Amino acid sequence: MKKYGMIVSSVFLLLVLICAARVFSADSKADKIRSEHPISTDFEENLSPSSKEELFKAILKLAVWESETRETLDKTYGYTDDDLEKPGMKYGLESTEELLENALKTKWYEQRMSLFDTTEKCINDWCDSSKIDSSNVLTLYEKGRFSRIISVNDSLETGSGMEAYNAAVFDAEKEWTALPMDIAYALRPKLITAGCEASLVSAMEENYMFTLKSTIQNAENFENRYGVKIVNLDKAKQKLKRLEYSNKPEIPKVGMSTSAACSTKLGPPTRTTRDSGMWSHRTHYFGYMYWERGDQTIFKASYHDGEITDVWDMRNTKASPNPWRRSSSSSSKSSSSFDPDDHDIEAYYEDNRDVYDDYDDAYEGFLNDEVVWDDY
Repeated sequence: MKKYGMIVSSVFLLLVLICAARVFSADSKADKIRSEHPISTDFEENLSPSSKEELFKAILKLAVWESETRETLDKTYGYTDDDLEKPGMKYGLESTEELLENALKTKWYEQRMSLFDTTEKCINDWCDSSKIDSSNVLTLYEKGRFSRIISVNDSLETGSGMEAYNAAVFDAEKEWTALPMDIAYALRPKLITAGCEASLVSAMEENYMFTLKSTIQNAENFENRYGVKIVNLDKAKQKLKRLEYSNKPEIPKVGMSTSAACSTKLGPPTRTTRDSGMWSHRTHYFGYMYWERGDQTIFKASYHDGEITDVWDMRNTKASPNPWRRSSSSSSKSSSSFDPDDHDIEAYYEDNRDVYDDYDDAYEGFLNDEVVWDDY
């Protein structure tokens, strides 16, 4: 029995030695690859930016260096960002190829982490010396958006202001997204501003309402952030108004919501009546909406619980003006004249977003809540 135990121990020791030899061999091959392709993860330029402009120039250089170094590392070792989950060295009876693969990935991972640490250290040191908050720069880098700084600068270098501007557009609610534009404006303000103007012209020529609307929003963000006057902005807004008008329904139609009925080419109704009645164990609201020109009613629509139920088109009818007639019901509670132009329903919706799912719901709620009319 003792002899059998010694044999088992010997076999186990032999397996451990073989495994260790394979690990050492794989590590040696990984070190050999790294020595044959030396890749430094130290940023060797000695920069000490003391102003925002100097900081932006330094960040641009850092972004280019980081991108090139990362690309070289990935190409040399054969891995990408998809492999960034930290590898763990495996010990067992895997093949030499498996051990070599694991060792190579470990060396690549160590250098990628070293590159990340170097880049973060440069950002923190430079922002400290420039007395600028580093959080936005770090966020941009950690979210993998340094490439945008490079693409914006490449476009500026080739004189393509509009291409650079479109690549740098930012979300005004997320401060860190503005860094590529900040750098572009600090280094080439005239070219990037011209790019903003050209972007508006292009959107107006495209004649697509959604594109024009988002381009106007981006231009307003640019104008507000840098305090410059964008000449084409007013023209673009007028163009958008015309597009919005052309896309409006001609007249209210059956099945349309009451708020949508206020947004046709007829404009909002001149006046609206409202009645309420109780049936089927709930309160219902109904009434009429009138569109008038002078003393002539040109269009009329009935509604029930926020939906248009019938319409009368009298635009081409030559008739004497109709006096205002109140609709009534045996269970009617009240009837009132209501003019949407006299109220700020948008503000009511903003103040009650937690109550209503959308503007249409808020419009109907406002219509049915006479108590708040005086407040808006």
